[in-house]
Amino acid sequence: MEKDKKIVKSEEDRLLNFLQKTKEGKYAKIEQSSLSFVRFREKSEFIEPSPEEAFYYSVR
Repeated sequence: MEKDKKIVKSEEDRLLNFLQKTKEGKYAKIEQSSLSFVRFREKSEFIEPSPEEAFYYSVR
């Protein structure tokens, strides 16, 4: 369980680092029009050998 928390924390840190560098302009510029779209992973209770990821998009 502790190892899982470290992995999740590491992934969070990498994402936050990427977002910070993007905001500073070190990567491609983010268009303001694309900020109204949100992408998130679907969480499900189904147990399958290799579940496929599904993404849903929303507009704020």
